[in-house]
Amino acid sequence: MLVAEDNVVNQKVAVRMLEKLGIRPDLATDGREAVEMFGLVPYDLIFMDCQMPEIDGYAAAREIRRMEGPHRRVAIVAMTAEVLAGLPRGVSGGGHGRPHRQADQGGIPLRGAAKLGSPRPAAPALDGVHSPSAGAV
Repeated sequence: MLVAEDNVVNQKVAVRMLEKLGIRPDLATDGREAVEMFGLVPYDLIFMDCQMPEIDGYAAAREIRRMEGPHRRVAIVAMTAEVLAGLPRGVSGGGHGRPHRQADQGGIPLRGAAKLGSPRPAAPALDGVHSPSAGAV
């Protein structure tokens, strides 16, 4: 699992939440680093801050989608403090029919995080990322 976040406080919050679930994520401090790390490690899940230096989360997600082969589709969960009205078209809701206000330890998307190593079929084609509008996480 990869967490891409430039804010040190938000990095600590995200890492601690995942560690409570028994997950030790890798950490990228900007979008460019997230793309580079994705090229090296076959992540099952990426938590991606939308607004980062170098390459923002939207551009990083597009580059990761471009790098993926036809049989591989990593789940990318957008984290942002922006209101949903300010998100680019096609991002809010992420194809799941509804946006998520908060990613908490007992809810979506963290509940199934421990099962991510198991094989799964490729996800349907999405033009962007899943967007829970996770606030400060």
